[in-house]
Amino acid sequence: MSALLDLENITCSIGRHSVINGVSLQVGTGDLVCMLGANGAGKSSLFKTISGLIKPSGGSIVFEGQAIQKKTPERIVRMGISLCPEGRRLFPKLSVKKNLVMGAYTRSRDKREIMQSLDDAYDLFPILKERSAQDAGTLSGGEQQMLAIARAMMAKPKLLLLDEPSLGLAPLIVKKIMETIVDINTRGVTILLSEQNASMALAISSRGYVLENGSIVMEGPAAELAGNEEVRKAYIGA
Repeated sequence: MSALLDLENITCSIGRHSVINGVSLQVGTGDLVCMLGANGAGKSSLFKTISGLIKPSGGSIVFEGQAIQKKTPERIVRMGISLCPEGRRLFPKLSVKKNLVMGAYTRSRDKREIMQSLDDAYDLFPILKERSAQDAGTLSGGEQQMLAIARAMMAKPKLLLLDEPSLGLAPLIVKKIMETIVDINTRGVTILLSEQNASMALAISSRGYVLENGSIVMEGPAAELAGNEEVRKAYIGA
């Protein structure tokens, strides 16, 4: 498959602290790729860099053949990259429906398609339709994560960046979230998934990268990483 996203030797810092050190990776069109790493490894910083929220100090980020490392976050969303951030970042005092509509802010003139995207969001997570008038802050943790993913999908992304979607959730909810991620991918959305739950992430992904201290230390097919002794000891606990 052709490369949708291509990072070449990306470096970036927050203040004087280097957080990404020469990262190169590729995500092909239609792929579901996971990024493994412990808390503090740099996964969220890398996702923010791809999204334009952090500007890299070196390297290139190419999306659909265009360099995007100098583009604004809004422009990157319009081009087709949507980030579902760690911690959900919802508007707790706004309703579920209003949170979803906020996810389509770059498409505000396209009312008919926004309504279709709302229907698609409710199709992905039917509970959100039941809760559409409820304030987001009153939802359970699992429901909030569903809302965060659905809100990211409202931008109609070609590439969806999911940053720690299972964090803090009960196992049954994690299973539901992972099943929905696969469903989104089968609908034609390319996904780059950041996860500490390595066994779940590798089970649904085609390929994976391992990030440590801001650097890629391992990469390969998901099945190979799942069977790698170092990966199992460090991230799967076996």
